[in-house]
Amino acid sequence: FLMDCKHLDAKKLKEVTGGNAEMILNNFRYLALTCPEKVIVRMPVIPRFNEDCCKDVISFAKDIGLKEVNLLPFHSLGKSKWEQLNRDFIYKEDPMMAKEALQSYVSYGKEIGILVKIGG
Repeated sequence: FLMDCKHLDAKKLKEVTGGNAEMILNNFRYLALTCPEKVIVRMPVIPRFNEDCCKDVISFAKDIGLKEVNLLPFHSLGKSKWEQLNRDFIYKEDPMMAKEALQSYVSYGKEIGILVKIGG
């Protein structure tokens, strides 16, 4: 199962995405108890939203017994979706994120014993 985790902070997640962090994190915990080898946490890394909490998400996944986290570097390929919704794409000035910018998290994963991949 590929499952996104965009943020661990309930208030920030609700404010930006409308998501329910408690429900999402409880779903991760349930899956970690029932089939940890089948769950891959995917985290789209987004400037000014969650780029400062990658370690927290990786640690959370490790702490509940999951085996893999995929960090998805920011890109602007979803810009057209925002335009179709007649919404301003606030990241239009942000460059695509280089995979190398997330490399330190691969090392962090090795340190704590969880596989971290860039992309997915």
